[in-house]
Amino acid sequence: MGTWVRYRAADHKVMTEERRWAAIASAQVGTTTTPVKLTLARTTARKLTSVGLRPDPSYIVDANRVLFGAYDRADQDPFHAIFGDEPYFRLASSERWTVRADASRKVGKRHVLRSGLAAYRDEVTSLEVDDALPDIPSVEITRRYHATAPGLFAYAQHRWDFGGLVWNGGVRLQRFDPGTQDATKPAYLSAYDPALAAGRAPAMWRWSPRAGFAYPMSDRDVFSLSYSRTFQDPPRDLLYESRSVNYDRRPLGNAALEPAEVISWQVAIKHILDPEWSVQVAAFARNVYGAPGTHLLRINPAIWRTQFSSTDAEHAQGFECSVLRISPGHQRLELTYTFLNAFGEESDIEGVAYGAAVGPRPMPSGEHPLDWDLTHTITIGAQLHTSRQYELSWTTRVGSGKPWSPVHRTGTDLTWPAQYADLSLVNSERFPWSEVTNVALRWTPRLLRGGRVMIAATNLFDEAVPLTATLAGAPNPTINTVYDEYGAYRTETGQGGGGYWNDANGDGQREWVPVDDRRLDAPRRSLRLGLEFGL
Repeated sequence: MGTWVRYRAADHKVMTEERRWAAIASAQVGTTTTPVKLTLARTTARKLTSVGLRPDPSYIVDANRVLFGAYDRADQDPFHAIFGDEPYFRLASSERWTVRADASRKVGKRHVLRSGLAAYRDEVTSLEVDDALPDIPSVEITRRYHATAPGLFAYAQHRWDFGGLVWNGGVRLQRFDPGTQDATKPAYLSAYDPALAAGRAPAMWRWSPRAGFAYPMSDRDVFSLSYSRTFQDPPRDLLYESRSVNYDRRPLGNAALEPAEVISWQVAIKHILDPEWSVQVAAFARNVYGAPGTHLLRINPAIWRTQFSSTDAEHAQGFECSVLRISPGHQRLELTYTFLNAFGEESDIEGVAYGAAVGPRPMPSGEHPLDWDLTHTITIGAQLHTSRQYELSWTTRVGSGKPWSPVHRTGTDLTWPAQYADLSLVNSERFPWSEVTNVALRWTPRLLRGGRVMIAATNLFDEAVPLTATLAGAPNPTINTVYDEYGAYRTETGQGGGGYWNDANGDGQREWVPVDDRRLDAPRRSLRLGLEFGL
């Protein structure tokens, strides 16, 4: 007589709870010609990721380690967990105090000046435990930090309106400080980057100009141009570190990360056909330099670590054509076509997904299409309503597919799926064109006294839209972890849904076992019925 234990894997998978609070106090001072707004704000956030939302990682023990079936066994399944909890826990919190002053002044009839100054202080804490297989004693599975950092920014803005010409320009000066981390452990950096030996990089000043204007070329045509150069601070979770030896799936923090530089511009011409119809053509470009990514840190000739870096570059450029009709009563109909070319040197900020648990992994080389590059997109949108009771909103998007990376075998080895051997193939294939339609109908019956009945459908025609070809497999120690089995499955079979390479029937030959993983596709059709009340 055998024994068995009921095991429902979904009950043992981590879930996330996020809470946010904000308290804001403001006061209006100054004069009627130069009003000044003073603001004091405190914002906090807390994010817990654990099995059953447990408040501590006590469930992550060897006796409760997640288990999978063995390969090449007809009576076992290496894809689905058969025992244990997902061995991951994270509790993170952040707090920001902000003091801010904003002033404005109208000079004459055509000039408006605005300026502001703000100072803030961030405090962040995190406790993260990642104990997924394989179990390597030298690797530190716990990452914790507590850090504080000040910040400062100031801005000035000028708006000028003359003869239909509208000018708006300004400049922003900001100070980014990586802050001070408690219990820093910078030993792995000391010999290779002395500037970081203290675990702290110097504060950095950046200035960001922006300008834009719109000019009526005739009574039916308007020309507009905008330009901006901004800097985006790196997420603070990427800056701090307490480990010296890490799994490659979770790169080491890097206090030397710098704000990413973003340069954007857009030029557009709008032509008014009649009081209801208009046409607009616009060209745009956006370039990002020093975006957060991942690189290989060489500790000595034989030891490598993955670490966050500010080395990625991303570019997007294209044009957009739109036809718009706004009829009396704000009925709206719009047709838009967008051409986009997005490319760059993008690596994965969450770590390189496939390969050995530790040691060097292949990094993307050269420029390639980015994951979110959609070459052609056609959008049809409509908002129709009667004077009192009914309102219909409709959006249909038809577009070319996202890029994905094929994974080909090298040589004649059929023992395991292929690994990334040719990085020039990153995002070199495309998913097929797809369509998604969302529609919502709202009805305002008199009996509800201002309330509305709403019925909404997303993905109305139940289109199976592929989002990605593969997913990281952790905590599975092999499937989509050592090898990109989902990517190899799509490459070799042309089928979506994912699969793994295994001798599932015991005939001594491995073959693809499809799994129909719905996470690879966009959500299918859903219907929602509800009541809406305004306050």
